[in-house]
Amino acid sequence: AREAGIPTILMNRGIESQESAVSQILTDRKPCIARFAEIFADHMGKTGNYAIVHTSSNADTAACVAAFAEAMKGVESMTAADQIDVDEYNIEAVKESIRQLLANKPEISALVCGNGVQARAASEVAEELEKEMAVFCLDGNDDAISTMILSGKIAAAIVKPSEDIARS
Repeated sequence: AREAGIPTILMNRGIESQESAVSQILTDRKPCIARFAEIFADHMGKTGNYAIVHTSSNADTAACVAAFAEAMKGVESMTAADQIDVDEYNIEAVKESIRQLLANKPEISALVCGNGVQARAASEVAEELEKEMAVFCLDGNDDAISTMILSGKIAAAIVKPSEDIARS
């Protein structure tokens, strides 16, 4: 886009190349994730086993997961039973990984997902297995996540207000 003379602004996708965009708008996710961890723990009654579904090769997701794990250290009554590393956007592969996880660890009562695709997969697997399980999302798209929250398919998410950021 830049080579074609189109100014490009990146939102929440920091890159090292200074030539690629006119500007980069980044948010400090750590305070958001710390608050999210509080909401998660409160929603779960500060008890139970949970697992994290994420893609370790995505630096943004990896940073979110690390910040969440750090924030959850203060909630000793909750246990991170597992973490699974999944394909970022292949929903069928994500579903299969979640099915295997839940078969191996049926005590898991919540899944914390790295993105909206993973949260959707988790909610669909929970419904398919008729399993009472809370699903949370660390990073999602406004429309898709809002729809899932309003329909009760996921409990909570961090959603970047893209429209507000663009206006700013």
